[in-house]
Parts: sequence; structure tokens; C-alpha cells
Amino acid sequence: MIGIRAEADRAALLPLPDQPYLVTDKHLRRVGKDCLVCFEASSYSVPARAVRAGQRVQVALHHGADGSGSPIRALGVDGGGWLATRARAATRGSWVVDETHWNGLPDGHTRSTTLEPHESKPEDR
Repeated sequence: MIGIRAEADRAALLPLPDQPYLVTDKHLRRVGKDCLVCFEASSYSVPARAVRAGQRVQVALHHGADGSGSPIRALGVDGGGWLATRARAATRGSWVVDETHWNGLPDGHTRSTTLEPHESKPEDR
């Protein structure tokens, strides 16, 4: 009886698909002022021109045949889009940065700066 059922089940099985099934873990994170997203104690860059500080992005970790990337996807009103595909950090506390992602960040040229040392005056003390 079991053997007959096993043969019927085996006959009904389809061949495996060409592309492997990909399991994805998805996590929401906020973009920092420096266009970095922190995940598992490491920081990953996203393009500054495509995001704003405080925006939520989705970090998707793929598990499967190659599973090497950590794609980061923006979640916006319009559905967002792929921002960057970054390799997962090898060690905790690492920065995985593409320096071109920092294009568009404020450079501080509008802030007042001084090149001379500040001397305190007697009335300041």
C-alpha cells in the first residue's frame, strides 16, 4: 500500500526549477545623517541623493545558492527602489561603504569655522 502511494507521489513530482528558491530575511532600518544604515552592528552606505536622514529602508538578506549580497531597498510612498547591493560585513562593527554614496551630503561650507586658536578673555571666565 505504501509502495503504491510512493510511486504515485513520485510520478506527480515536477522537475526542480532552473533558478534556486531564495529565502529572504527583511529588516527595517533608519538612514542616518551620514547616509549609513546600521545592521547587525555594522554600517552600510546608501546613496545620499536617493535618501533622506530618518528615512526607513529595508535590508534584505538572501539565503540560498549564492546568498552573498545584502541588498538594501528604500521603502517610500512610491514603493522605493533598489539603492545598493553591498556584501555582508565580514566582522561586526565594520563599515561597508561606497564613497560615491556620500556625494550630495552637506560639506559644512555654510558653517562658521575658525582657524585661529580661541583665547579666553578675563571677562569670559
